[in-house]
Amino acid sequence: HPDEAEGKAIQAKLEVMGGNTLLARDAYRNALDANPADLNEWIALLENDWSGAHFVHLFADAEEAMDLFPSQSEILYYYALGATFLQLWDDADYAMSKMNRLGTMSPTEKQSLELISQYKSYLTGENDEKAFLSYLKDANGNDLRAIYLKTAFPLLHQTNAKSNILY
Repeated sequence: HPDEAEGKAIQAKLEVMGGNTLLARDAYRNALDANPADLNEWIALLENDWSGAHFVHLFADAEEAMDLFPSQSEILYYYALGATFLQLWDDADYAMSKMNRLGTMSPTEKQSLELISQYKSYLTGENDEKAFLSYLKDANGNDLRAIYLKTAFPLLHQTNAKSNILY
């Protein structure tokens, strides 16, 4: 029912504003149960999964959304990000290739895909950590690499040392 879905979506947004990404995720899932064809709510769910560093959920939710929206670049983007953080390289490569074929990537998505490629090269041993950090530090201070260097890389480095998967 549309009214029920809208109420759940509002609840999810309130949880996001409060920093409760897991509660927001539950509310988004409830909204999508009521209206699974709502692309905007799928994207909001994926953004929430990403911002909360819920990479297993991000990958699974993006995979489910791809069944409904197979050519939607935002969905493919989050699928590639989730696959990357789970080190599912074939899945990440598939999504990146499809995004390239569609030709609908935003500048941020292009930067992210370049970053994913560099990260993959680092993790698979094609480049060492020094080369990867050099790539990250070569940012102009305001692009995605600078943000990644300050936030995601330390988190991933700590996670890889522990378990290779961050839930």
